[in-house]
Amino acid sequence: MAESTSPCVHRTASRLREISTELRSIAAGTADVPRDELGQLVAATTLMYSVAASRAEVEIPLSDCSVSATDVVILVCALLRGQNLNPFDLTLWFGCAEQTLEARSRS
Repeated sequence: MAESTSPCVHRTASRLREISTELRSIAAGTADVPRDELGQLVAATTLMYSVAASRAEVEIPLSDCSVSATDVVILVCALLRGQNLNPFDLTLWFGCAEQTLEARSRS
């Protein structure tokens, strides 16, 4: 699927880069981040990724997102617990996602 190049998309991408930079600065500091707002941010980001990957019909690689493996696992664990899922559930979803992507690539 071709990416849209509308001015709105460019403004949104630019704003997201600014927000990302600001959030990294906050994370590097000592200020506490309110839990409710952090939860809303993670939920919105998760939804944004899920929608983008579904529309693209491929997994969008995040290998250049410059976070440590430990940070990734901490977030994944929190997301799994928040949905009352466990590592077994994750294994099942992992297999389903791979099969879905393979089927889409063959069609």
